[in-house]
Amino acid sequence: MKKTGSILALTLALVTALSGCGGTTTPSSVPAQPQSSAAASQTSSQSADSSSAASQPASAQSADKPVVPDFTLESSSGKKVSLSDYSGKVVVLNFWASWCVYCKKELPDFQKLNRELQNSKDVVLLLLDQTDGQTETKQKGDAFLKDNGYSFLNLYDSGTVSSDIFGVTGYPTTVVIDKQGRFSSYVSGMTSYEKVKSMIAEAM
Repeated sequence: MKKTGSILALTLALVTALSGCGGTTTPSSVPAQPQSSAAASQTSSQSADSSSAASQPASAQSADKPVVPDFTLESSSGKKVSLSDYSGKVVVLNFWASWCVYCKKELPDFQKLNRELQNSKDVVLLLLDQTDGQTETKQKGDAFLKDNGYSFLNLYDSGTVSSDIFGVTGYPTTVVIDKQGRFSSYVSGMTSYEKVKSMIAEAM
């Protein structure tokens, strides 16, 4: 893995491990880290909070903002989409799956945001459906979005981005990348329209 990918994975892996709905893949490149009792207590608290309220965003310090490696994934329409296609824009990534309860609860807020961003020259929203070929398939994800009238740009991610680059192991997780292509902030667990808007403003 590239060095920047390792940094991003280490930034997110421990926080997302017990948040949201849990994950279907475990990043082999992220070394296991022992937790102190205080850290373990905090992680448990975050996990509990995600089931009842939106999680709080966490921001990277200016000096600790690594550039996110480019990636290419297939969209629901069969088109190849790369992160570099949106160079110079703020990019919002939402890692989700159709079986994830909290993913589904927050999607109406993302649909509201998506409508606002349709003609934006500065910000783009990408949903990354966490497919494993069994629990979550392309067909299941597409059917869920269609049945609920969602119009997202949905990409299929079998761990290339969520696990290998960011070390995400719990869903939903939302990541914001700034206009320079650097990791800006993230939310592990369910979030809201207002919080994501504030994350976007911070990344501008």
